[in-house]
Amino acid sequence: MKKLTIALIVLVSMSVWAGTSFSFRTGTTAFDFLRLPVGGAHMATGGTSLASIDTALAGLINPSRLDELGNFDIRAGSIDWILDTGYQYAAIAKRISDDLGVLSVVVRSFDYGEFEYTKPWGYVVDPSEDGETFSGNALAATLGWGKQLTKNFAFGASANYVYETLEEYMIDSMFFNIGFTYENEEYLKGLRIAFSAENFGNNVQYFEDSDALTLPLVMKYGLLWDVFQVGKNKFVLEFNAAQYKDQDMYGSLSLTYIFNSMVYLYTGYTTNTVFSPFSAGLGLKVRVGRTFWDIVAAYNTTEHFGGKVTIEAGAMIF
Repeated sequence: MKKLTIALIVLVSMSVWAGTSFSFRTGTTAFDFLRLPVGGAHMATGGTSLASIDTALAGLINPSRLDELGNFDIRAGSIDWILDTGYQYAAIAKRISDDLGVLSVVVRSFDYGEFEYTKPWGYVVDPSEDGETFSGNALAATLGWGKQLTKNFAFGASANYVYETLEEYMIDSMFFNIGFTYENEEYLKGLRIAFSAENFGNNVQYFEDSDALTLPLVMKYGLLWDVFQVGKNKFVLEFNAAQYKDQDMYGSLSLTYIFNSMVYLYTGYTTNTVFSPFSAGLGLKVRVGRTFWDIVAAYNTTEHFGGKVTIEAGAMIF
């Protein structure tokens, strides 16, 4: 009870501190790609998995959920992103012990592709300069830890390193995330509450004389409800809300149908303007010995760039 009280005090304090620091100025943050969702189920539900994520990707999405893993989890995925940009990720997690919790490593890679140089009006192009291009890319690495502190309360944290390059320019930074999960089967049967605060770090500058930019600080809130279960059929409803430092709050809602813990049908709705409102996906999980093999395919639509597909494959060893 003492641990729970202390953790709740920290949760409220972090919420108040982060909330009062928000300025709601659009376009004033660095490393905007950190806003992008990651993971098959996460994409299929419109970014609604704060309270339900149970793979190595929890180290990034909500590190307090890492303790839901078995002994070992590994997975990788690729997202068909806009304008031919590449977006891949890989994650691995290992239970150290019941006392020490679970560690995870998540790596995200972004390839922005090649761009042709734009010449000023009236500039005479030298033949040797015609067709010259430059490229850009980014990489983010996350080391996460999570543990069930009490019967009802779990806590997690992660340290992150990120760098971004464009032509010969490069910036990098360190930042931190925290996450909490609370559930009480005695008083709140079938309900789970989750919270995360992401991207706490120092300001960065793209150029020596440019203005300092903050990271895309965000607080996220999640509520999961096991609607009902009949035999091998189960329905799970989840709601998430996110408040970024420089954007209005948006929400997302998902409904997942699970058959025999083997077939997962995902549907989602979000007010996040990155995607159009609706998303869907299919997940299959097969047990071979002590290992669960799974694959997830997600489909998201965008307002201007058509439909996008995410494919993820993984394995969890108990």
